[in-house]
Amino acid sequence: MEIDLWWFRHSASLEIYGTSLKSLDLDSLREIRSGDVSIRGNPQLCYANNINWRRLVSRRNMYYVSDNRDAAACGKYLC
Repeated sequence: MEIDLWWFRHSASLEIYGTSLKSLDLDSLREIRSGDVSIRGNPQLCYANNINWRRLVSRRNMYYVSDNRDAAACGKYLC
């Protein structure tokens, strides 16, 4: 699937790009009703790919999660 990142950057409800975050800590998040999700380019961020984004975003919205810290480098903590 190819994503037009220009469009994505201008329509995302949640965009986390190029931060020093190590964890998202979204324990209470149950649903994203409007807008898309873009989490990419965060070299210290662990386990962003382990979150079931399809379950959180509505059917008409998209999610794009890439280029974050590799799970193998994150240790044994599981979210």
